[in-house]
Formats: sequence, structure tokens, C-alpha cells
Amino acid sequence: CRNGFGCIRCALRGGPARVAACAQPGKPALGCGSVVHGIRFEFDSAVVRPESAPVLDALRAGLAGAKGSVHVEGHTSSEGDDAYNRALSERRAQAVVDELVRRGIARAGITASGAGENRPIAPNDDATGRALNRRVEVRCG
Repeated sequence: CRNGFGCIRCALRGGPARVAACAQPGKPALGCGSVVHGIRFEFDSAVVRPESAPVLDALRAGLAGAKGSVHVEGHTSSEGDDAYNRALSERRAQAVVDELVRRGIARAGITASGAGENRPIAPNDDATGRALNRRVEVRCG
């Protein structure tokens, strides 16, 4: 459910109206504080794939009212060399910044960096974990 509880627990806390909300959860808004997995790149490249447009549009909309600076940080899985992955994550984060600027975010207020494979959020043991680690994080401040 939207508040972080499982649907059964949600229903117990909020009754029938809460059950309906759990049955039709809304998509979380993208913006400050987001961990974004839906931005796709060409293999071994920082070229953003066209199917990423809806995610980038939603991220841009979510950042429209951001106060202060916006920082985009790229992350990779652990496949490949650490130095290479750091550089790739930096190029990909910059590509996301470029796409957001193209969509109307002021370039002066947005920066990019890459963390490479150094801060995984899942084990890199299998394809699922590696996919979760390939992400962009957005911070505002």
C-alpha cells in the first residue's frame, strides 16, 4: 500500500475504504528522493533509449517544484571493472541531466555524478539484483 504497510495490514487499520485503496495502488511520484529504475540505456553506453521517455517526463514533472539544487547520481551493477563502471555511471547520470534540461529543467540548478558499483542496494549475485543496482537516484537540496 501507499503508506508502506502490506495490503492486509492496511485493510485492518483502515476498514473497507482502505481495502479499495490497496486494490488500486497509485504509482509513486518521481522527484526529489527518488530511486529510479525505469531509465534504459543502450548496452555499454550512455545513450538513453526511447522507451525511457515516460519515466523522464514523470521525473521532470516531479522536479518542477523542487527547491534548491537537484543532483542526479548514477549507479551500476558490479559486472565489469570498478573504474569503468564509475565512469559509465557518471556518463549515464549526465545523460539523464541532459534529458531533464531538454525537458525544461534549468541547467544551472542540476548536477550529475556517478557512484559506479560502490553502493549496491541488492546483491549482485543474480540478474534481478544486478538490475536493481542499475539505477539513478535523485536528491534535492
